[in-house]
Amino acid sequence: MLKLKYSILPALFLLSGCGPHPGTGIWQANAINEYNFTKIEVHFKPEAVIYTTIKATPKLYCGWSAASKQNIELECMRTADKEQVERYYLNTHTNKDNKQTAELIFEEKVIATFDQLIDQ
Repeated sequence: MLKLKYSILPALFLLSGCGPHPGTGIWQANAINEYNFTKIEVHFKPEAVIYTTIKATPKLYCGWSAASKQNIELECMRTADKEQVERYYLNTHTNKDNKQTAELIFEEKVIATFDQLIDQ
């Protein structure tokens, strides 16, 4: 019995290891916003891109890190100005319909809201 207990522990450790953050995935804007952001792609490796209605190419290129269990911090550079770094937060939640939604925060203000696309 003792041998079985110790052989299960390493397997449980591996299963509980590194999984994707809830902020990863493709997020589609669910309302028009003043920044014209339409989509955010947050990749498992800490990279993200933010698109607008203005261009088909990304407007912002970002690196990200987990700020908490449900939120990520994005450090972004504009395509046109790679000198200036802007900091955003993507706060994710599960809504009453059990769907993933998110708020994009800039300078402590919600600037856009998103729904996570299921088929990524």
